[in-house]
Amino acid sequence: MESSPIFIGGDARSGTTLLSVILNAHSQLNVQTELYFNHKNLDNLGNQVLEALKIKDEGNYNVKTSEPKVVAGVQFAARCDRCGIDRETLINAINHFCLSGNNLETFGQRCEFVEYLGNLNCSKTGKRRWGFKIMRSITNIEDYYEQWPNAKFINIIRDGRDVLASQLQYSWGWDDIAKGAKGWVSVIEKARKSASSCQANYYEIKYEDVVNNFEKTIANLLSFLEEEWENTMNNYRQSSHSLLESKVRHPSKEQVSQELYTNSIGRYKKEFNPHQIVAFEEFAGKMLLELGYDPLLKLINFQHNSLNCTGLVSCDRYVSRANENLVGRWIADQNVQGDEEIVACLNLKDYTTYEEYINHVKKKYKGSTIRQATKSDKKGYVCKPFARKMFIPDLVEINHSKEFRCGKPMKDSYLKTVEEFGGYPTKEYFYTAPECTQHYDIWWGIFKSIPGHQQGDIITHEKLLAYIDLRRIGNFALYSYILGHGDYLKDGIVYRLHFAVIEWLLDSKNLYSQNLNYLMYAGFYQGGHGLEMWKKKTLFCPATFLKP
Repeated sequence: MESSPIFIGGDARSGTTLLSVILNAHSQLNVQTELYFNHKNLDNLGNQVLEALKIKDEGNYNVKTSEPKVVAGVQFAARCDRCGIDRETLINAINHFCLSGNNLETFGQRCEFVEYLGNLNCSKTGKRRWGFKIMRSITNIEDYYEQWPNAKFINIIRDGRDVLASQLQYSWGWDDIAKGAKGWVSVIEKARKSASSCQANYYEIKYEDVVNNFEKTIANLLSFLEEEWENTMNNYRQSSHSLLESKVRHPSKEQVSQELYTNSIGRYKKEFNPHQIVAFEEFAGKMLLELGYDPLLKLINFQHNSLNCTGLVSCDRYVSRANENLVGRWIADQNVQGDEEIVACLNLKDYTTYEEYINHVKKKYKGSTIRQATKSDKKGYVCKPFARKMFIPDLVEINHSKEFRCGKPMKDSYLKTVEEFGGYPTKEYFYTAPECTQHYDIWWGIFKSIPGHQQGDIITHEKLLAYIDLRRIGNFALYSYILGHGDYLKDGIVYRLHFAVIEWLLDSKNLYSQNLNYLMYAGFYQGGHGLEMWKKKTLFCPATFLKP
């Protein structure tokens, strides 16, 4: 067949119906919803549909008790109605084919029938090009391509977690998270494989791009279809479409008649708990990453002996300690077992600059976090990396400054003496940059200027008020230690110090933050309500780390 139809595919609830309505607004395109003309229960499409309609007319039809073949026949007729092909037209079309010896049994015969229906729609609407949704049959592109070498195939992809959240409310949708995750990945992978012989005719589009950047996204799609942009596309809801005019029900009918809205993007965050999300991402995490969706499941790479790693003995030690202390608790090894803790993670890839990060922080909790940190600026406190050995007495004072934190007594590991932490400094120590950019500990502190202030016999002229041990191991870093002096917490010292670290990490010229994707701060739900709020205010989110 020489025509150039348009076929829209994708997993259910991915935006296929929306896209068909949008394209149908074009003056030359008649793009309709799904027909399922190759349904497994349609052995003989022509006679079967006619017989099913006869049974329905006689009052002997019940969608729950009738034979599957009868149900399939009645449903095909209903889908045709939604596509602008009324019952009389359908019956006449079937009789036309059956009289010519085409019983609509084979895939090829049915394709001829679908083309006939598409051309009828074009004649009725004065358009020159037809199309239909084929849903998950996008995984069988080669079959369609063999029939229509000039066809165009559009695979619309939506965040799989949102797809599943939407499908779970329907009896025909996935009823299991693992099955849904595997099914979502399978549709994408099989579609790509099936399109390998006709790459120029295959196009992927993301639902989120349609919603967030409508005009550019649809204009690019029309360019792929070799059609010109028309301003009517912006007003697609006001255009005529058979779906909206038909009395036959459709799960997306109400949504596509409304203005585009972003509320459905990320709906899984409201409807799934973190463990459900992890269950999905255990099977689909890599595909989410590949498509640019941010998975709760973060793939960790220790970057051991990578091109940027100097290969020092200390690098081996960092990786060894991570395997011993983090894997199995904070980081899942190859497969999520379900007993790893949900960690607090700041996705550094979300922010191009420090200013962008701060702007996002300002939008949370009415900017209270920024106001807290500003108190430290007004006091003249300074944030910078420091040599730990130089400020052990101040560090110990910080640790002992509050008996309780987050409603719990301080752990014994923090309540050691100066001697147990390494002793008083006997000389001046200065911060030196680590030798490896991929594996390091950098101690960051916020300081108050106090002339004559001492650490034992060494005069420092400044007092350490809060500290963060920033430890990097490959593509992620963690706050190994973070604590502020109880007497100065009211000045926002911990917030201010955290912002200083983030500014350093988001500096594009900083070699020590290159290829650094994630910042971890222990368990997201660890430490009580106060600490959880601190993490939320600084934009840490729940995550599960996975070591492939």
